[in-house]
Formats: sequence, structure tokens, C-alpha cells
Amino acid sequence: MAENTRSKSSKRQNQKTQFENHYNLSDEEMVAETYKTNEKASSSTQATKKLKKSEDSSSPLSPNNNDNNMIIDDKNEMEHPISSEPDVLSRDTSTSISQTPIINSQDAMDTDLPKNNSDKGITQGSTDTQITSDTNNDVNSHNLEIFKEYNSRSDSQYILFFTRDQFDKEKSNNEIINDLKNAFLMENDIVEYKTNKKATIEFYTILIGTETTFNKLKEKPVVLLNNTAPKVYSVEAIDNLIQYNINHLRARSIKLLNVPINYDINLLIKHIANFTSNAIDSYKEFIPNKRNTNRNLPPRVKLNHRSPTYKKVTLTFNKPNAVEYLLSQHKWGILIENFLIRIVPMDEQQHHFKHRITPAYVVTEIPLNANMLDLIPLTDHLNARSIEFLPTKPVSLHKVANIYCNTDDDNYVQYTKFATNFQGFQLHIYPAQNFNLNDTCGYCSKTNHNVYDCSETDYTIIPHNKERKYRKKFLKRQNSYTLNDNIKSSYEQIKPLTSSQRNRPNPHDRHNPRPSPYQGSQNKNYHNSTTASRDSHHIRDPISSNNHTRLRYSQLG
Repeated sequence: MAENTRSKSSKRQNQKTQFENHYNLSDEEMVAETYKTNEKASSSTQATKKLKKSEDSSSPLSPNNNDNNMIIDDKNEMEHPISSEPDVLSRDTSTSISQTPIINSQDAMDTDLPKNNSDKGITQGSTDTQITSDTNNDVNSHNLEIFKEYNSRSDSQYILFFTRDQFDKEKSNNEIINDLKNAFLMENDIVEYKTNKKATIEFYTILIGTETTFNKLKEKPVVLLNNTAPKVYSVEAIDNLIQYNINHLRARSIKLLNVPINYDINLLIKHIANFTSNAIDSYKEFIPNKRNTNRNLPPRVKLNHRSPTYKKVTLTFNKPNAVEYLLSQHKWGILIENFLIRIVPMDEQQHHFKHRITPAYVVTEIPLNANMLDLIPLTDHLNARSIEFLPTKPVSLHKVANIYCNTDDDNYVQYTKFATNFQGFQLHIYPAQNFNLNDTCGYCSKTNHNVYDCSETDYTIIPHNKERKYRKKFLKRQNSYTLNDNIKSSYEQIKPLTSSQRNRPNPHDRHNPRPSPYQGSQNKNYHNSTTASRDSHHIRDPISSNNHTRLRYSQLG
């Protein structure tokens, strides 16, 4: 019991001595001790470390540990740090040399610490570590030719193909691909089935992995595909098919210009089919978009977007002879009703196409309601092949026309500028070459003045700005109808009643007048009643309903 008490007191004394003799290391000393930047540590630091070792190695059972504590003389710098350390008894046989200092407590640290002028054990983040890492990366990033002698089956040059016209038109692409897979189901060397669409053709390719299977299948009819034979795929073969389809489609198609924007396309197709006696395979209608403006205008300003006047239609016939027939006609258009539809070939590089779109003459001061039939004497005089009325604006006083002639004809005569009388109006005909419409008067179409200096007297004066307002030019048709003065006066009195925005009574409101606010609250309570009451509310007596309606009409009368 006494030995245990002395042992505890000796432990307390040792702890007190260690606390009093504890030496705090500065940051520089800790760095030097940890990284060994200074191999010769100060004697005070070494003495302090040896003091800690001696205290730790002392036996807790010894009652006289206080007498065995070593007092280090800091002034003796040449003293060996271990010379003052007492001998500690050990049961293990010591194999170390007595002259070698014991630093077992630092072996683990010395293993990881860097040494001067050494490439090993460099701390992470240092420059030497980055250099070593880059060196290792350079060693590991050398090229290995793994795919040098490898040929993928996806890059096989053995390809067969079928065109779209070899199959039923009603089948989809997925159905055709499934038919191909079913037909070649027993062939294990087929890599891929693919749908392709290039320019004007659509075809299906079959990628084959081996030459043996390719030679077995190429250009041989397939029973499951209605004895259709696959073709050998090549860039030249596809180019030839595309060029053939382009030429064939161009030979069967034609353009129709100056088609009125509101004219029904179905009626146009019927006219062309009756004229050519050939079936039309397809058509395409091109309607120009309205012109949009990007100007930031005030909210009250409304732009009057003018709808387009003409549209363009492209027709494709079943046979090329229908196009040849249309292009061989003397007139470069088809007269339908009172307008002329111009015909031009599809190939814009042809000589005939350039002739048909290049005007020979320009006619000005044409009345706004004039049409193609009114100008037949002028077109016959100029030996014209077709005529085109240019689109007008809401402020236009007259309209302008382009006349197209075949300058390659033997009887073609080039006329200079001249004028002719047209039902009380003076038409001016100019050669289209070097003609500028902006250089002419906006009313009389003469070239020596503008509309502000025009000598014509058919105008009115605007009261607020005293400017001239010329009247628009219209032909007076003999079959036109004009209101007499009496009917016109009577119409002015009832004109507000005939406006399209007048209010009309709703037939439903006559039988079910809008309820008052009080009636609405009553109906609300009424509808919240039982289901039987709601059903009885909707059942009406037809006799009472008719009497009620008759009463309302008698009150209105």
C-alpha cells in the first residue's frame, strides 16, 4: 500500500518537473528541427529534447526520480547531448555502438524529410516536384500505335444500295429498311442499313464487312424484294443519278409568273391541263411575304401593308412533251379571263429564259382599270410575245406595263419613243433599255418635268395645305353602272345603317334577356337548391314560350 502511494507521488512530482522545465520552441527552431535546414541544432534545443527523453524513459516505480532528473547546463555548448543521460536498464541486448547518438524518435521523420542536393523525398507543391511530375508525364505520354494495323468494319468499302423508286411509293423508310433486313436476314457479314437523301434522290445503303458476301449479293435479284437487284455504291454512280434526276425534273417542270394572288390554284391547274392535254404530277406555289419594317414608329402610326399582287407557281408534268408544247407557243403566256400568265422555262441559264424576262418596251400612263384585252392593238403593233402590269400602290395615279418581245425574230423592229391615244388617255412607249421611271412625271408620264410642275388641270386643291391632288385615271366602261342623283341622295341618308359595324340583336338574347342584378342573386340562390328544382327550371312549356315570344314582338311593333 505504501509503495503504491509513493509511486503516485513520484508520478505527480515528475509531471510537475516536466511542466516547469518545458521549453517552448520558436517557429524558426520548429522549422529547423522538422526540415533539418540547419543540421547543427542549438545545444539548448538538443538538451531540451534529451531532457524529455530521460523523463519519459524513467521508471515510474522508482521513488527517487526527483533525484535522478538531469539539469542541463545551457552554457556548455561542446557537451555531448547524450553524455549526461543516465543508463536505462533494458532486458534487450543493445547492439548499438556507444559512440553513436541515439535518435530513434526521429527515424520516422528522417525517412520522409528531404535532403539537400537530393531528388528524392521532395515535398508536394515545390518546384522540384513539378519538374519530376512533368518528367514522368513526358515518359508516359509517348505514342503507341495501337490502331495502326486495325481496319474497322464500319469503314468497309463494300457497299450496295437501292433507290427509292425501286420500292412501293406508299411504303415509309422504316418499312423499306425492315424489308431489306428481312431479305438479308441470313447474311452475317452485313454491318449496317442506312437511309440517305442527297439532292433529288433518296437511296438505301447496305454496308458489308467482307468481299465474299459483297460479290455474292451485288447486282443479283432478291426474291423477297420482287426480284429487285442491288447496285454497287460509288460516288460517281450517285452523282450520275443526281444529275439525271435534275435534268429529268427540269425537263418536266415549268414556271408560271404573274399569277393573280387570289386566283385559285386548282382552277389554274385545270386550265393548264386542258390546254396541254397532259397530267400534272405536282405543283408548288410561291407567295411573297409582306414587307416588314423595322422602324420604331409611334403607336398611333399605322402602316398600310400592301398585299402582294402576283404569285409564282411551278408545275411538274408527267412527261416532258407538255413543257415543250408550252414553250413552243408563239405567245409567251396563257390568257385566262382578262389577265395573262407568263411562262418561262425552269433552267435560268437558257437563252430563252433570259429573253422571256427581259422587257423590250415600257408603257406608262395606263389607266388603273385597264387589262390585257384593252392593250391587244399595242401588243400586236410591237409584235409582243407577252405583257406584264407592274404592281401599283394606293397613291398611284396610273399604272405601268412591261412588254416582252423576241429580239431574235426576223421581223422584229426596234421602235424609238412614241405616244399613242388610248380612249382619251395618252400612252407613252419607251424602249426599256436605259429607261428610268423616276425621271418621268407621276401624272402625265412626260420626261421634261415632275408632278409638281405638271401642266395638267385635272386636279383639286387640298384646303389645309393648298396642294394639288390629281385624280386617278380610270377607263369609263360602257357596261359599267353609275348611281343617278336621286338614288345617290337617298343612299347617303341610310348609309350609316348599312355599315358593317352596326349592332345586331342576338337571337339567343331575345328569348333569354340578360337578368338584372337582383334577378341574378335570386337565380344564384335558386340554382343552389336541389337537383330536382334545377331540372324543373330548365323545362319550359312550349306554349307559354311561344306566347311570351309573341308578346315581345307585339311590344316591339
